[in-house]
Amino acid sequence: MGTPVRQLILDNVDTVLNTISIAGGYKTDVTTVARTLVSWGDIGAAQMPWVGFAPVGQSSVEYKPNHMLHVRLPITIVGHVSARSGAAKTQALAKLEDDIIAVINADTTRDGNAIRTNWQGTQTDEGNADSDDHRGGSGTLVMAFDVLYQRTVNST
Repeated sequence: MGTPVRQLILDNVDTVLNTISIAGGYKTDVTTVARTLVSWGDIGAAQMPWVGFAPVGQSSVEYKPNHMLHVRLPITIVGHVSARSGAAKTQALAKLEDDIIAVINADTTRDGNAIRTNWQGTQTDEGNADSDDHRGGSGTLVMAFDVLYQRTVNST
């Protein structure tokens, strides 16, 4: 039996997030990519910019003809940056968000395993002065993506 398409999609997200670097044409040098979501307080400034991701929430299913299913897989990507001021946080978060949007949208089919990937939106902690002062300062963004893929009722 082959690898489940859901796993292939998550493997692809991990692979592409790990390509975010200035040398690769992006605005950020991501230090760490993890398949987990953690608070900025759980990692050190030396690991930032840090990016984590995980499926969050319930997948939804639409039944199609010929025993096919369309599955919507919600994926959350969290990014933490080191920033000593509100202005530096805004700049670092904007660059990281731009890089994540670009790298995820470079191939919305997740290497041919998905029908499409949609960005649903971003939340940040900009305006939270408490995070500006913690351990040299940090900023956080939370991005929601929706990956639509197809499978049969029996196997992928």
